[in-house]
Amino acid sequence: MQFVCKAVEAGHPRDLLAQVSELIQDTVVASFHKPPHLLASERAHFLKKYSSLAVEMKADELKLRYHMPPHIRELMSGKRLALWGKMLEDLNYPDKTLIQDISQGFPLSGWMPASGIFPACVRQPVLTMEALLECLDSFNEKVRSQMSMRQDTALEEETWAETVKELDQGWIWEDPDQSWGGKCVARRFGSHTPGRKDASH
Repeated sequence: MQFVCKAVEAGHPRDLLAQVSELIQDTVVASFHKPPHLLASERAHFLKKYSSLAVEMKADELKLRYHMPPHIRELMSGKRLALWGKMLEDLNYPDKTLIQDISQGFPLSGWMPASGIFPACVRQPVLTMEALLECLDSFNEKVRSQMSMRQDTALEEETWAETVKELDQGWIWEDPDQSWGGKCVARRFGSHTPGRKDASH
């Protein structure tokens, strides 16, 4: 508490409202200050409009799924991405390629597409892909040595249960090739998260 008081005295955090988009600010103001009957009417109109569009856009949903990579198609099962894209378009959402990026999958390496939402923070890559491949043996050996460092038993069990759940849902999949050659592996570990069950990374 002493630390928090000193931080507040120093003026931290500064410019908090500057980090909140105008859209979010308008939404908060409307939710707390607009007459309840008008707010309820707007919400009902929104739901009615897009519930109707969901039926009309079934062909668009199928067309979008046809061009997805198989693993993305499976992950997006039950999701109405075309409808979501229409909502974002009507709201003039700044990220114009979000649905396209989701449909093709975000890259795990290289440059991420600009969102138009988050402040730009360009960081040069630490390693090139070629340099990473040359260091694989060293990296993987380090992971092997870390595997002997055990965590709390209950936390490990929670992490494993979460992994199995993700496997069942098709979010991750098993590699039938048990070789470490040509692969950069990472250790999954559990972490305690306040207010919720243990999360895995």
